[in-house]
Amino acid sequence: MVNIEYIEIKNFQNIVLKFAEFSKDKKHRYYLSRKWSEKEQVLYILLNPSKANHINNDPTINRLITISKNLGYGGFNVVNLYTLITPIRNKLYEKKRKISAKNKKLIAELVAGHKTIIYGWGATENEPKWLNNIVKSPLCFNINKNGTPKHPLYLKKESTLKKFREPKKN
Repeated sequence: MVNIEYIEIKNFQNIVLKFAEFSKDKKHRYYLSRKWSEKEQVLYILLNPSKANHINNDPTINRLITISKNLGYGGFNVVNLYTLITPIRNKLYEKKRKISAKNKKLIAELVAGHKTIIYGWGATENEPKWLNNIVKSPLCFNINKNGTPKHPLYLKKESTLKKFREPKKN
């Protein structure tokens, strides 16, 4: 995990701390974070990164900021099942679809550090078995007809959370 250092600025509104971790060649994004208050941060697990980075947001990240603020959260972390950066989903499928051991490890670490985990990868993938084993009570905004979690980009700003599946018992 990467150590993050930052300066806390008090008495300023609309300050958002931004962070992202990329591969050396900048073709993969492993992690993205947005934080605007000390309230709970949630973990979103999506399909793959698009254009957002440590400075700029993309439409999905903008939508997550709006929805997360409306739900009373202080920020979020985003990881993706696949780390390849592309706004074109078909590009993702041109490559061999494999979730790397590094990415599984990072996701597991972040799952362990978050109380609230929200799925939102869209209609293309079922919940991977390895993820099902580590996430006890995943939430989502809604469920597609095929049983997958809806992607947040097309949700209403006032969206609410629901259980993705029944909680796993220890």
